[in-house]
Amino acid sequence: TPQPCPHWVRRGVCHLGDRCALAHPPLVDVPGAFAQAAFTKAGRVGVFRRFIVEEFGPAAVVDVAGGKGELSFELENLHDVACVVVDPRAPMLDDVSQRFRRFRARGFLDNGDEAVSEGFRRRWREHEEAGVELALRRPRHLRLFFDGALVDWTV
Repeated sequence: TPQPCPHWVRRGVCHLGDRCALAHPPLVDVPGAFAQAAFTKAGRVGVFRRFIVEEFGPAAVVDVAGGKGELSFELENLHDVACVVVDPRAPMLDDVSQRFRRFRARGFLDNGDEAVSEGFRRRWREHEEAGVELALRRPRHLRLFFDGALVDWTV
């Protein structure tokens, strides 16, 4: 068998996908893969997402200062968790959703752990079998800036 792809081991993603000549085994079978992914910028959202789901279950999430909304996007789509991003900046999910489609969704489905909900796996396979692209959900977004005037009522 070919050796594991270093991109797959480090990030859980290989940009070549099926065209890669190296192996993409389930990351749970690769010693040190998860630990390496935990400390890379590319892997931190996935690590934190899994922690939230393991510790708190499928509860609703309010993502304060959520930036691009990547964490909420993954929670909404991979775990069916209702999310609201609270951030003064507009969400930048076009980039996130394109990257998600190209590089990550198949890896999540191939990974045997609880990286995604069974509901997501079912939806993805149904759409794939029908030859229809899965519509990814965008988390709700509140454009708020927390300044003194907004929070003075708490005093």
